[in-house]
Amino acid sequence: MKFEPEIARDILLDIEKLQQDSNPFRFSIPEEFDRAKKYDMDTIAYHCNLLEEAGFLKWDPIYGNNELQMGIIDGLTYDGHQFLDSIRSPKVWRETKSRAEKLGAFTIEVISQIASNIISDTIK
Repeated sequence: MKFEPEIARDILLDIEKLQQDSNPFRFSIPEEFDRAKKYDMDTIAYHCNLLEEAGFLKWDPIYGNNELQMGIIDGLTYDGHQFLDSIRSPKVWRETKSRAEKLGAFTIEVISQIASNIISDTIK
């Protein structure tokens, strides 16, 4: 499996929307998501693992019978909120993806830098 920025963005947007107050967002089926419900549990878990490694969210996967039974997401980190804010706008996201495709680079760092540049250019 490979990192897909669109999936990561969908998960981050859902967590921000679905996690209320200080209670963790718990899921056991994709349909408990809004945008990310179109992905299977393995794909969601894979991207949650990567987003946690990147320092963007806190999550606790619960496995049984060698498959994900439940995910408990304890919210976005400060860095997760910052990253999401940089790619939230559909216009900025479209342009970010377009530029990343031209570069052939889809790392979180590259995506973040491209989005920041687009936002900076808009401010000027």
